[in-house]
Amino acid sequence: MIKIVTPYSINSIRVGSNRSEIDFEKTKQNGLFIEFKKDMAIAISFRNEPLFELNGEVIDIYRVSLFLEKENPYCDGDSFTLPHLNLCIYGLLSINSTGEISYECTLYDSSFKNLYEKNIDRLPKYNSLIEIKLPIQNLSLTPFSSLGPYKFSMTESEVKGLFGKPLSVSIGVKNKIIYEYKNYTLRFDKGLLTQISIDFNESNSCRFPLNIKSLDISTTERLSELIKNSETFERTGYLVFPELGLAIDKPDIKGQSNQFYFFDHTLKTFWLNKDRPITSW
Repeated sequence: MIKIVTPYSINSIRVGSNRSEIDFEKTKQNGLFIEFKKDMAIAISFRNEPLFELNGEVIDIYRVSLFLEKENPYCDGDSFTLPHLNLCIYGLLSINSTGEISYECTLYDSSFKNLYEKNIDRLPKYNSLIEIKLPIQNLSLTPFSSLGPYKFSMTESEVKGLFGKPLSVSIGVKNKIIYEYKNYTLRFDKGLLTQISIDFNESNSCRFPLNIKSLDISTTERLSELIKNSETFERTGYLVFPELGLAIDKPDIKGQSNQFYFFDHTLKTFWLNKDRPITSW
């Protein structure tokens, strides 16, 4: 695994070293690239590693949002600069539908901060860009078709245009793509939206209306009414509404559910297979 110790080295090869001090065989074996200026190693880079270690912490590129929130880098599209670490990461969110990643991570020498951090103060920081564009009022379900303006079978690009950039992107079984937003998880199969999950956790303060058959099922009273008057199917931990394209976590003792899954026809058979864990498809 690639090991970065900022602001000094990658795999024990130090920035600022003279060319004569570099073990190029080790550099090649480690898949590292070095930029020189007048025989001085001003930057060391690596590409497309799914995992790397940064100051003792393992960073998983497929679940990189926690790292970005913690470090709060300056952003220029899909490229990020972390001046407190002398680190630049280019194309970090470039993960396609087949699970391939394409990024480059560069550690630069402190004497070249002006080069790598040029005009950085004009760029926004990551945490200021975390926005949810999804409306939080009056989302109505059309079974197996849409949730408000968000239609199943939308492409990833179409979804990003409405929801904004996800906080994280990950790859699941069968190459499903998972977009994480605050309170929302979106699933794509073969590049198309197949499921929208909404998690209200345990706080009523973040709840907003979810309308089915003119019932706001985010409230315990209307959810109980829907359960009473609908066909349901029980599976471990969940209650599925086969004709509505809806699954919920089983209501607690107060009759409240916190997790709502809205899915299209392609996922219905999986939800109705009680012997198959939802993590297996």
